[in-house]
Amino acid sequence: MAQPLRRTTEAPQATRDACIAAAHALLDEVGPEQLSLRAVARGAGVSSMAPYRHFESKEALLAELARQGFAELGASVREGCPNGVHLVDFDQFRAMAECYVAFAERRPALYRLMFSGVISDHRAHEALWRDSRWSFEVVIAAIEVLQKDGRFREGRAIELALHVWSVMHGFVSLELDRLMGGRGSMVERFRPHIDLLLHGLCSPTE
Repeated sequence: MAQPLRRTTEAPQATRDACIAAAHALLDEVGPEQLSLRAVARGAGVSSMAPYRHFESKEALLAELARQGFAELGASVREGCPNGVHLVDFDQFRAMAECYVAFAERRPALYRLMFSGVISDHRAHEALWRDSRWSFEVVIAAIEVLQKDGRFREGRAIELALHVWSVMHGFVSLELDRLMGGRGSMVERFRPHIDLLLHGLCSPTE
């Protein structure tokens, strides 16, 4: 079981932060289905009612964990284009895809939560919906830049971005379910697939 954190004074922000940290630990250990607000309180070292002062329900807490996941994913993907998405090039787009897969390999339980049906409607949680869109918009923006440069084929950037995401997400899901096999890191196993994906995205004149 997750080890309880040192008991906190129940100052609002300190309590909230402790509950979120405990929830992340429980998510890694038991998954979202078995996570409960009472277990979070025990892990955070706060009173059993303390989490309810910050999260009206278990879904509200899970939505905050997922929001943090999308914020981390968006930041990770942006590490692939360190000079800004407006200057992204072909190799950096590849690096962005690898950063996506690396995040999933590093945070598998959180990744599953972000894309599962445990949270019934992301739109019902404003901050979660905002940050999930932010993590996806960088892919659209990068594709638009590479289309303008003549590297990627013409078409609606959002449709190409959805194709990119579906390939990456499909690969990651199969890997997390241990259906792919192979040696090395998940990123290493993904590289032949990103080659195929990029070949399909390239302009016919490339």
